[in-house]
Amino acid sequence: MTRHVEFQRLHNFRDLGGYATANGGATKWGVLFRSDNLRKLSESADVERFRALDVRTVIDLRYPWEIEQSGRVPEFPGLRYVNLSIEHQPYDQGALGDDFDPWRFLADRGCPFGQGYFFSRPVPPDQITSMVRRRGLRLVETEQAS
Repeated sequence: MTRHVEFQRLHNFRDLGGYATANGGATKWGVLFRSDNLRKLSESADVERFRALDVRTVIDLRYPWEIEQSGRVPEFPGLRYVNLSIEHQPYDQGALGDDFDPWRFLADRGCPFGQGYFFSRPVPPDQITSMVRRRGLRLVETEQAS
């Protein structure tokens, strides 16, 4: 599989498949992507390429003012757009203490999925499933690494 997905105007559009997971598996190819600003999807060939990837949800991690200034992904039928600026939250997470629950924070904002490093301190592998279910979220299975 190829990590970089070629577009005429988009740069740094990458498939996040194939990364090793803690359990010896790998993330699935063709499921999760990352990119620079998708407002550049204006060329018909780029739009066709993007639509062929069957992207159903775009999660924009920028501040709302950045989106207002630089634009966002064009609207397409069947494409859900969410602005969830996880990295830019105006709080000092370290000062919030051990009882702060980023799982709940994200779930309350419509983000029921995530990767472990976004959501918790290190947890033994045998406790992850029960921890995820207690928070009303679900695990998504990945392919085994070959």
